[in-house]
Amino acid sequence: MNLKKAVDTADSTLRRIDYYSKSQDCELELTSFLNAGVPKDLASGIIASRSHYSAFDTEIYRVGVLQAISLATDRVGSVEVQSQKIGEFKEVREEGNQEAREDLQPRNIIIQFLESQEDAFVDYDSIVSECSRRGISREDAEDAIEYLRETSGEIIEPKFGFYKLI
Repeated sequence: MNLKKAVDTADSTLRRIDYYSKSQDCELELTSFLNAGVPKDLASGIIASRSHYSAFDTEIYRVGVLQAISLATDRVGSVEVQSQKIGEFKEVREEGNQEAREDLQPRNIIIQFLESQEDAFVDYDSIVSECSRRGISREDAEDAIEYLRETSGEIIEPKFGFYKLI
């Protein structure tokens, strides 16, 4: 797939996500959607999807699209290299002794995980997945990421959806 096609696809997807979010308070009928400003070419599809699927957080999909574009433009580095580093981190950690109870806190898991990435940008989903794998709920992981970025300032988000230690 060429870059222009990838960008056009991402743009279309982000457009659908945006109008899906804006339609959350609409009744599931065409008139309600059109009155809320949802374009006619999207309204029927969004009505069908909202009727079929349960409510979901569109931000996850928005971040995924932006990450895909970032990877496609090669600004973050190859997925293969990041996967290799994640695998190496898991091997080192699994060889270690039983972790102390405080090491299982979301903050500590995130800090350890980011330290293992050697100053690479780490995507949001990888951080949350690592926390989940270690027994931390998604909500607690998300709260910890926000705390580390906004309150303690231990991590930064130099690029939307990608983090690293300061």
